[in-house]
Amino acid sequence: MAPAPQVIPYMHPDGTEHAHIPDFYISSLNLLVNIKSSENKHYRLRDLDVEKAEDHAIEKTNFNYIKIYDNQFGKFIDGIAKIKEHLDDDDDKRPKIIIEEFTENADNTSELLD
Repeated sequence: MAPAPQVIPYMHPDGTEHAHIPDFYISSLNLLVNIKSSENKHYRLRDLDVEKAEDHAIEKTNFNYIKIYDNQFGKFIDGIAKIKEHLDDDDDKRPKIIIEEFTENADNTSELLD
């Protein structure tokens, strides 16, 4: 489903509350998907703190989460496979899968794509 029907509140780096709507939701996998490009590095670097805040807010939810950069669909397929491995697990034993999350060291776009 695009865009995702979920609205994820997050704290903007300037201290105000904002809302993020992920790009896609796959209900059968309880999966939120965001698709990003690193082509325009000026805007990418300018908005990096906002993107981190959005990611951290999604990580606090009960949704699985995959972020795809620049058509790296192999990681998307791998993430779906990991989620499917655990579909039959009890809810309390099912791990939450997060692929392509930001790290605290991700301060430039080349590190984000590794």
